[in-house]
Amino acid sequence: MANFKSLGIKKRILSICAALALCLPLLLLAQGDKGKGNKGGKSSMCQTVTADAEFRDDGNGIRSGDENSIYGDKKYYGLEDALVCLLTEQDHDFILSTQGGTSYERASGIDRKITLNFSINGNYLSSLPFDPILEVDALIRVDEVLSDTGYTDQPKRFIMWFSVGRDDYRLVFDALDESEWVLVTQTGTTPNRIWTIASAGTQTARLESDHRGKRYTVDHFVMPFQIIVYETEKEPTCL
Repeated sequence: MANFKSLGIKKRILSICAALALCLPLLLLAQGDKGKGNKGGKSSMCQTVTADAEFRDDGNGIRSGDENSIYGDKKYYGLEDALVCLLTEQDHDFILSTQGGTSYERASGIDRKITLNFSINGNYLSSLPFDPILEVDALIRVDEVLSDTGYTDQPKRFIMWFSVGRDDYRLVFDALDESEWVLVTQTGTTPNRIWTIASAGTQTARLESDHRGKRYTVDHFVMPFQIIVYETEKEPTCL
């Protein structure tokens, strides 16, 4: 009887081993597919054209921060000391960020900022909840800038998010509530396209306060600026 029991146990062990041998390739395949899925997810976050950006610095409005770039000039270098890119999928937006100290700022050791100068607004300055001239960490987004073909002076929405102390704000050009569009022009061909994003000296933006999820309009301000955006052949920026 002992021998028959021993044979039965051996058969069961062999059956389990055979089942494991069949399952192991399936487990390895699943792990391989999972790895590919992760890579695909990262790739989908890198569907961008990396760019460099340069403000026209002529006093009032929106202009470069006081800190120079890694090359000693005022340009913001995508992947090097700032986040600067255009989305190739979905909205095709332009993005420039110095907000919160990007990984590129940390790597370069340079804290890039953006200057806001409201001084041109004269009597309206009394409604400002902060100093009329200040440097901020900011996130700028302009809608539908990247295009397959060139275009001239198309109206686009511009939003800048920034904070002063513990208070959050948005500066918006969107043709709503007395504000106006910014104008965008795309010239050149890949890989040397150039985009000009500009607000004229008379165009107004809406300053909004966002306090604990409650947003309200502070006032409207003239904020002239021009940003020249240069396409680069750097690797895509992963957002």
